[in-house]
Amino acid sequence: NYINQLITNDTLQDSADLTNAFDKIPVSFIAICTLILAILLTLSIVAIIIIIRRRKTEKELAAQQMELSSAVKANETRNAFFGAISHDMRTPLNAIVGFAGLAEKENNISSIKKYLTKIQSSGELLNSLLDDTLTLSKANSGKLELHLEPANTEDLLESIIIPIREAAEKKHITFTVDSSKAPYRTVLIDKLGLQKILLNLLTNAIQAIPADREKKI
Repeated sequence: NYINQLITNDTLQDSADLTNAFDKIPVSFIAICTLILAILLTLSIVAIIIIIRRRKTEKELAAQQMELSSAVKANETRNAFFGAISHDMRTPLNAIVGFAGLAEKENNISSIKKYLTKIQSSGELLNSLLDDTLTLSKANSGKLELHLEPANTEDLLESIIIPIREAAEKKHITFTVDSSKAPYRTVLIDKLGLQKILLNLLTNAIQAIPADREKKI
């Protein structure tokens, strides 16, 4: 009992001392501490808001830069596309002009008909190239489709040979075709698409050879 009484007295004494100590703290000091804590809390909140807004701004700027980069790439793609189309159009157009000039000088009806057939073939190829101006927009919108149709490989090859041979002759380039290992047959293909690919490859090959040097392709 004595020990319990002693502990109780000491505890009450410590509590009384602590209460007296708090009572002696000036009210102004407590108010200042409270104000400081409030200011620190406010500054912390403001700092967090600034950081969040800065990150949001950085993300928006990054998104804008990506959009700008995409727009620049799309513009470059369009320019390259139209440049390639313009380049490819010259070959069948030159063939049409060349064959028309030859037909004008020819008196033989059979030869004139042959020239007209070649002009028609080159004209059809030129028309298909003009249709390519829609290809880019279709590709970007995901609407580009293959148009499969039965095609005779001999006719397909002839439609490519005619304008390419005309362009090759103007640069004194020997252009030969060996189809001995590729027998003519009817196949299911995107005829115009394949014509454009072959025409582009062969035209680039001709353009890559200097005009003053005789080569074979």
